[in-house]
Amino acid sequence: MLNIPFMQRTKQIQLCRDLIEAILGAVEEGQYRAGPVSAMLSLGIRDGIQIGQLADSIGITAGGATPAVDLLERAGLAERRRGTVISEVTGKPDRRSAAVFLTDKGRALLGLENAKSCDPAQEGS
Repeated sequence: MLNIPFMQRTKQIQLCRDLIEAILGAVEEGQYRAGPVSAMLSLGIRDGIQIGQLADSIGITAGGATPAVDLLERAGLAERRRGTVISEVTGKPDRRSAAVFLTDKGRALLGLENAKSCDPAQEGS
């Protein structure tokens, strides 16, 4: 068993509760799924990825990840941005593809408010 200090464990538990409350606030009773929580935590590790990559990272289909991201968007915790995915063929932004990013609210909820965003549009700022 892992030996996690009590205060760190308490912070982790509170973070999970805050995250669940924020997501539950965005949906009607009975529609909650684990996908949005997993998606949020995955975005906290690797922000600015496409839906398919997000789905792979949490072990669900892209069809399952889409409603999870929809939920996070309604909660104001994440957003899709077009033109942020670079085409492997042309090396230019692909306007057809969207990447998913945490919003400031989402980053704050995960305690990442000072972490650097992965958004290429914000590089150099």
